[in-house]
Amino acid sequence: MLELTDGRIVALAQSALGFRHGPKTVVNDRTLVIVFVSNDPYTRAYDLDLLEELRREARAGAIVAVGAGAMGDARLELAGMSDASDLELALVDVVFAQCLGLRQSLQFGLTPDNPNVAGVVSRVVKGVRIHPWAGNGADVPGG
Repeated sequence: MLELTDGRIVALAQSALGFRHGPKTVVNDRTLVIVFVSNDPYTRAYDLDLLEELRREARAGAIVAVGAGAMGDARLELAGMSDASDLELALVDVVFAQCLGLRQSLQFGLTPDNPNVAGVVSRVVKGVRIHPWAGNGADVPGG
């Protein structure tokens, strides 16, 4: 969202618990809060608590819950995904987020393939060197 709108819309990613310790302070009547609801029962409980808290406080301009199963109002329910792992849900969540970013980019009249008017940010990042990996592969899946 940040990149596709050329910085006009700031987007933050945070856990349900982390959101309450700082990022929540910027929520106002122009803020869209999207909660990607986990399928893990323990994590899901915190996600649903956050949704309930946001609805009760009524400070956000809009709240959208994205996930499988019951989540209350303002939701995008992912049918057939109630048994999916959070990794599998993340793939669908990313598609939703990318589509939202694309929509906002187009709404601002930007070119999604090159939304940064100043040319500071582009699809192909320039000047970044790829350094050789010298590790033993313990931190790299399949390594």
